Amino acid sequence: MLSLKVKIYGLVCCALLGGCLYKLEVQQGNIIEADSIERLAVGMTTRQVIFLLGNPVLVNEQNPDVWHYVYYIDDIEGEDILIQRLSITFENNIVSNITPLSIGN
Repeated sequence: MLSLKVKIYGLVCCALLGGCLYKLEVQQGNIIEADSIERLAVGMTTRQVIFLLGNPVLVNEQNPDVWHYVYYIDDIEGEDILIQRLSITFENNIVSNITPLSIGN
């Protein structure tokens, strides 16, 4: 009977330690899909951009006509980092310039 308790205890410990091996990913910002960037075009309205990409992560308070979309993934060990940034400039609520600031890791 004692050996059954030891086996059960060992299985429970293994199950609990298995949970410690989980690698946590931290995601922040807007997911920037390649097909969404391809569909983005000069001449679109602010509503069309929001429909396509969502609300921007950063809007400059001094210049609200420039929207910044940022997507960041980092794992807990800091090995796999992905940063995507996109800047969109509006004139009279119409896209006038699209600038990918950087895409990479």
